[in-house]
Amino acid sequence: MGIEFNKAHAIIGVNIYFIVLMFHELYSNWKEIPDVIPSHYNIKGEADRQSSKNVLFVVPSFAVFLFVLVVSVCKRPNSWNLPIEVTEKSRTVVFENTRFYMFLVLTIFISYLRLVNASLMRSKPLNIRSILSCLGFIIIISIFFFPYIKQVAKDAENEKPVKDKKVKQKEKKKEREAATASNRRVNNKKKRN
Repeated sequence: MGIEFNKAHAIIGVNIYFIVLMFHELYSNWKEIPDVIPSHYNIKGEADRQSSKNVLFVVPSFAVFLFVLVVSVCKRPNSWNLPIEVTEKSRTVVFENTRFYMFLVLTIFISYLRLVNASLMRSKPLNIRSILSCLGFIIIISIFFFPYIKQVAKDAENEKPVKDKKVKQKEKKKEREAATASNRRVNNKKKRN
C-alpha cells in the first residue's frame, strides 16, 4: 500500500520549495549583503529603520514556523471551527477541501514572505502592487472557497449511502452459503474418486 498523492501534497511541495529557496538565496548572497540593511520602510518607500543583516533570517524562519503550524493544524481537522455543519457523510470531502484551501493561502503568504525577504536583501522597498496582489489573491480565493465548500458539503449529504448494514449482512450470508456449497461439491467429488 503506497502513499496516495493529491493536490494538497503538490501545494506542500511548493511551500517547501519557497522556504528552501529563501534560505538558499540568503546563503548564496550573504557576502554581497551589507552588514547594516534597511529593515523597515515608511509609506513613501523611505527607509526608517536599520538593522543587522542577521535580521534576514527572521523572514524565512517565520515561514518555517507558519508552515509547521498549518501542517499541524491540518492534521487535526476535528478541531476546526468551520462556517458550515459537518456531518459524517460530508466530513471527508469538507476536510479535504478545507485543508487544500489552507495550504493554498499558506502558499500565497509564503510567496509574499519570499518577496519581502528578496526586497530586504536588495535594500529596496517592496512594491505596493506586490502587497495588494497577495492580499487580493487571498480575498478572492476566500470569496470563492466558502460557497464552493458549502456546495461540496451539500452534494455529499445528498449522495445515497453506499450500502445499508442489513444489505451488507445479507451479502455476506450469501457469500458464506456459496462457499459452503462449493466446499460440499469438492468433498463429494473426492468421496466418489
